Amino acid sequence: MSRSAPFLVFRLRLGPTVWRIAAGPELEDWMTDFARILSLKRWTEDDSERGEDQRTALFLPGPDRSSAEFPDGAFFFTEGARLPSKGWTATKLNNLVLWRHALAPAVIVQLKPEETEESRVAAMSEACLPFYFRVIETGGLPLHAAVLARKDKAVALAASGGTGKSTCARRAPHPWRALGDDLAVVTRADAGGSFFSVNPFPTWSNFFFKRGGGAWRVEERLPLSAIFFLAQSKEDNILRLGQGEAAVNLARSGHQILFGLTRKLPLPELRSLWTEIFDNACRMVRRFPVFLLETSLTGSFWKKIERVI
Repeated sequence: MSRSAPFLVFRLRLGPTVWRIAAGPELEDWMTDFARILSLKRWTEDDSERGEDQRTALFLPGPDRSSAEFPDGAFFFTEGARLPSKGWTATKLNNLVLWRHALAPAVIVQLKPEETEESRVAAMSEACLPFYFRVIETGGLPLHAAVLARKDKAVALAASGGTGKSTCARRAPHPWRALGDDLAVVTRADAGGSFFSVNPFPTWSNFFFKRGGGAWRVEERLPLSAIFFLAQSKEDNILRLGQGEAAVNLARSGHQILFGLTRKLPLPELRSLWTEIFDNACRMVRRFPVFLLETSLTGSFWKKIERVI
């Protein structure tokens, strides 16, 4: 491949961070699908704005499923020419290898050869891990949550699997609209961390369990009014949580998203990550309310939400 070989380059904005996502031509089909699912737009020169936290994610094919050899060829292409040539560390995941550098605002993602459609989707899910890391580093959190929007604001409905996130997302009537029903990221909306926004992320289980796939507008960022932790009940009810309980629940929701993706991280890094998640959760609960929302199968839970936001 020549140095000028065309790369697919997309943009992803999450909170204060703008990601430049570039893929080698061998990964054109994979990256096209990934960009479609996340509704990513092509990178333009207008995206190179000053004052923003700009990061690069460079996607390259890996040699095989067991190797973790650094892709030196990355430096032969325009997209990787400015990256440091040494000092990268590898984290092997099930379907890809992450190469990270302490001094580089970039990550190199080496995709392992696909064996099944399931491994293809799993690689896409794992490929979002650098985005989650940066969200956490800048004061936010990924959450196991649905996102409902009303006018120009949004709420997150957090819960473990099978508790009712998708059901609530389907039942909420107009003018409510569901942006996502399983995964969200909460990002800092200002430099001081006084306000937060929320973005939907894909429901990867739709692909694993053949539920029709889909696409999510992950750059759709709305001010976050509140977070509601769901519990099944015979009647609808709402209760505001104290800051301590709220922080614990937020941190646990973040753990649910990251646990399966981060099991192969070095233990010191994992401990630091869990600490940072809890610290972010503690700061968040001082900025927006967190509630317990008990929902029934026939009640109007959204009216309970409307009364407190």
